Amino acid sequence: MRHWLRRLHLWFGLSVGLVFSLIALSGTAIIYEHPLQAWLYPQLQAHGAHLPDTAQQARILDKLTAGGAQRTGLRAIDLPSADAPYWKLTTTDGTHIYVDPQGDKVLLTRQRSNDAIGLLHRFHARLLAGSTGNLLVRILGFSALFLLLSGIVLWWPRKGHVRQSLRPYTQPPTRRWVSWHRSIGVIALPLMLTLTVTGTWLTFRGERPRTPQTATPAKRAPVPSTAQVAIDWASVLERARAAAPDATLSMVSVPARGRSNVDVRATQPGKGRITLQVDAASTQPARLQVRPRNRGGRSVMRVVHDLHAGRIGGTWWEVLAALAGLLPPFFVVTGFLFWWTRRKLRARARAAG
Repeated sequence: MRHWLRRLHLWFGLSVGLVFSLIALSGTAIIYEHPLQAWLYPQLQAHGAHLPDTAQQARILDKLTAGGAQRTGLRAIDLPSADAPYWKLTTTDGTHIYVDPQGDKVLLTRQRSNDAIGLLHRFHARLLAGSTGNLLVRILGFSALFLLLSGIVLWWPRKGHVRQSLRPYTQPPTRRWVSWHRSIGVIALPLMLTLTVTGTWLTFRGERPRTPQTATPAKRAPVPSTAQVAIDWASVLERARAAAPDATLSMVSVPARGRSNVDVRATQPGKGRITLQVDAASTQPARLQVRPRNRGGRSVMRVVHDLHAGRIGGTWWEVLAALAGLLPPFFVVTGFLFWWTRRKLRARARAAG
């Protein structure tokens, strides 16, 4: 059994491990998306000297949504921040339009089809293959879990030899590559398991079991008039900040034509990302948006996503999550070198014999 487990570990590592390594490397790049974006698009960082205050934000939002912005497919607007010193407008077709902090000049337009960072996200999550790619990533995730668990089984030392089994060697080459492969693998196992399990878990995001609908669906509220709803952005931002005074606002939605509810996304200390809902057609206070689909599994899925993306635990976890993306290529390379070196030695032994 150990013999076949070793062979499976070897061939899974040299085949599946190669593709999994590319996915892991793309994940490391995504963790540092903002620095990568600044490097790819330096024009986005050229206007970060002054960020607008609350009153200026409201005036600029009025300007950005003026002239029928709701009719032209504008879906959401990201507010400027220290990390991202620009306004980001997102349309319904996935186009991103970046505007300087004063809202006067378009700095960049990124189309969904030819955007490098968007391609990186789609490769990491779906291998650029839609739902089929999502299934492949799931299979790769389970294969990676097999590699991690089989690796720990193959490494497991005899009693009293743990310290010796973790020692890295420099010579001979076969012992060097296998000792580095095993020792780093054992030390990094908790980190790799965490990132692999959460990543595989995320491939099930959005899937729900299909059950026959027995209950009568609830009646929907009457749809408002299709007339354009005027949005007082100063009032929207003021009510959102009053509802969560310690939160940092990061994004506002642009309601569809005839609608008046504005979703305001924010980050609150101790609670992470929250969403506040403000009715632009009334003067009612903002309320925390809690929809039925956001309870239970979805809230857990959000925590899983933030854990996988390095957004929980501060800088240290971000660095560890990024480092985890570099380890699969290291395991593939050291595993290949061990296999190749041992193969050459056996070939020489057969030739000499």
